[in-house]
Amino acid sequence: SKTTTTTVRLLEAITAATAAGMCDPQTLAVAADSAADVYRSSREQQQDSNSKHGLQASMQQLMQHVVPILHSCTSQQLLMLLTAAASTGVQPPDGFLLAAVQHAQMLAQQQQLSNRCIAGMLEAVAKLQAHVVSVTGHDYAAATAASVSLPQQKQLQQHHCAANRQHQELTRPQLRQWIITMLRAFSAESALPDELTMVLWSLAVLEYHPGLAWLNKLWLQHSQQQLPRFTASQLASAGWALTVPNHKPFKSWSRAWTEAARSQTAAASPGQLSLLLYAAVTLDCHVDKSWLLGAAVAAANSIRRWSARDLSLGLWGLAQLGLRAVADVELLEALWSQLSAQQTVAAMPELSPHQLLQMLQAVVLLRPPAAPVSAAAAVVGL
Repeated sequence: SKTTTTTVRLLEAITAATAAGMCDPQTLAVAADSAADVYRSSREQQQDSNSKHGLQASMQQLMQHVVPILHSCTSQQLLMLLTAAASTGVQPPDGFLLAAVQHAQMLAQQQQLSNRCIAGMLEAVAKLQAHVVSVTGHDYAAATAASVSLPQQKQLQQHHCAANRQHQELTRPQLRQWIITMLRAFSAESALPDELTMVLWSLAVLEYHPGLAWLNKLWLQHSQQQLPRFTASQLASAGWALTVPNHKPFKSWSRAWTEAARSQTAAASPGQLSLLLYAAVTLDCHVDKSWLLGAAVAAANSIRRWSARDLSLGLWGLAQLGLRAVADVELLEALWSQLSAQQTVAAMPELSPHQLLQMLQAVVLLRPPAAPVSAAAAVVGL
């Protein structure tokens, strides 16, 4: 589009000015933030890949000139730069993450970071680290469907090798110490729902367990009263993040989360609904018949838009929650038939063995009464 093309040219001019020492941190932060906004719009509008790649390349060049000035950024400027890099999927240049983390740690120690900055920085670093690592059998990529601001899964996979090189530069002890500093500066008591969710999701992606005291006495306790205000995306992200360390919340929190999820099932996207169902099972939440049927009807209404990954998570969740015992044949057939749809079968090679197993279990446990087990097995090519 003309907007993307013009943005690329402006970024190139700003990059040249930066190389000549003519741009300050505020100019670079606003330029990066503006370019990221254009990139998100072009992705939502499904513009041609050449335009998006051109914008990414321009962002890459701009970021190479950011490292020397990171130490002089304000908290807001640093957040804007980190978020822009994460949302456009660029490979962080050498030294970028290490310099950003060190400066953020200093700002946190000087009490110059708000909850919003802490949550945003944790989320951005988690995305940039791109740890597509399986934790207790769960794919990090499964969480991407639950967050509106997350980068596309393909981008994460493309940058996996590059992120590993960056990870060697930012050592695990350094990353761990930075996370500890950020959590100490974070006030769970006054945090808003999106801030609470971003922090918990980031810890799960970064594979950092904050300890039971932090989870129970701070995060769970202070998030429980706000759960009715959580969106479907926030409920799904929080639910998934708690499954990563295999942490079972106390019963009052689980009840509040389940009730909040009940009110959000109709508004949830396919990815969000599938994660809500997956989390409800994994966190041992008690759901009643009306909750289960409501979620199943919402799933059936959008089932044709579900990806293979959504099906493996969401229909496995419905199956494990006992849907077959309470649903009528028509509802079961609407859900079950999508498992044998051409697009589902074609996408199966992209699933992990764990996800394939979940799909097989859903095929067997959700089969309508008239469908024999042999036919169910044939759906997944067994």
